[in-house]
Amino acid sequence: MRVVFCWQMMSGYMAACWRALAAKEGIDLHVIARRPESGSAVEFTSSIMDGIDSTLLTQAEMDEPDRLTRLVREQKPDVVVLCGWGSPSYPKVASDPALASCKFIMTMDTPFSGKLRQRLGGIAKRGYFQRFDHCVVAGERTHRLARTLGFDAAILTRGVYSVDGPTFETAIDQRAQLDQWPDAFLFVGRYAPGKGIDV
Repeated sequence: MRVVFCWQMMSGYMAACWRALAAKEGIDLHVIARRPESGSAVEFTSSIMDGIDSTLLTQAEMDEPDRLTRLVREQKPDVVVLCGWGSPSYPKVASDPALASCKFIMTMDTPFSGKLRQRLGGIAKRGYFQRFDHCVVAGERTHRLARTLGFDAAILTRGVYSVDGPTFETAIDQRAQLDQWPDAFLFVGRYAPGKGIDV
């Protein structure tokens, strides 16, 4: 099965996920992702994509609908995974007649806020959302937004994010060998009230 991901921002944990997926028997994977650009909020080195069949584009290139659609079409995919609806290129990819036989999966991590914009989004993007055979959401609040946008609960799966396990395995082994566990932990996340820092 040929799977193509169109991903907004590459990261260590997604690279680990792509490597794990590509290692599965019967999966032929290609990733089209935004390459690191100076001045962005998150900067990763392109080397995290080593060993992954990929095409890295600038943000401007990702946002060119004809370019992205052509790149996806050239891969002859069976499944196309699009992350959300933020790129103006994604609706064009999803509606391309050459990709009509593909299964489409959306991932999303935007939490439900109840704002009018979200409520109207289901109407404004209805045609785009109806193209998806499945949607993977980050958690309960994103699940609620997906339902508000019109996604059927039967096609929703929670758990869009993961962790780069192999990178942390050596640290786990080292910590397990300590006589006494330190009174500290590693917080991996955005330092913001919405992330439950107080807890």
